[in-house]
Amino acid sequence: MKIVNSIPNNSVLYEGSKNSSYKDSVRISTSRNDVQSWELIAAFFHSAPRWMIYMLNIRNRVVKCFGLKTGMVDEQSVSPPFQAGQQFGVFKLYSVNKTESVIWGVV
Repeated sequence: MKIVNSIPNNSVLYEGSKNSSYKDSVRISTSRNDVQSWELIAAFFHSAPRWMIYMLNIRNRVVKCFGLKTGMVDEQSVSPPFQAGQQFGVFKLYSVNKTESVIWGVV
């Protein structure tokens, strides 16, 4: 099976992804030309549907028994300016620049 790297060449994750067995990324086309990547961070956390919040609550109750990290995102804490290393619940902001924001779930 040939794995196609969906990580863009100009991404901060590109070099490190070359030897990864699993690669994935999400690219979003917007109708606005002036969208900044920090706006997408805010949208990611402020637009979660109720069912997702419900599922995260269940996930947190289950994984707490195994000593894994839990935590809900306080929407008030999700406001710019954003900096690499910020933690939002079980998500961590790895990198943010004008054209790219990298967020991952931490265990």
